[in-house]
Amino acid sequence: MTEILSLNEEDIDQISNALSLIWTKMKYRLRNIAITDHTGTISYGKRTDRLTVRLQNSTHIITNQVHIINI
Repeated sequence: MTEILSLNEEDIDQISNALSLIWTKMKYRLRNIAITDHTGTISYGKRTDRLTVRLQNSTHIITNQVHIINI
């Protein structure tokens, strides 16, 4: 059975800030983000360049696009 995901307003803001940071770092050329298991693939650019990253549990909070706080 699939667990129901419950996000509060702060969680949604965190996700928005994280995606905004990625979008900005990719110079607004972000095309797609795909996550499989513990691997994230970011597609960007005209020729659909790819960046693959290993995902891990985070203890950080992104307060805005500039500051990241370790909790």
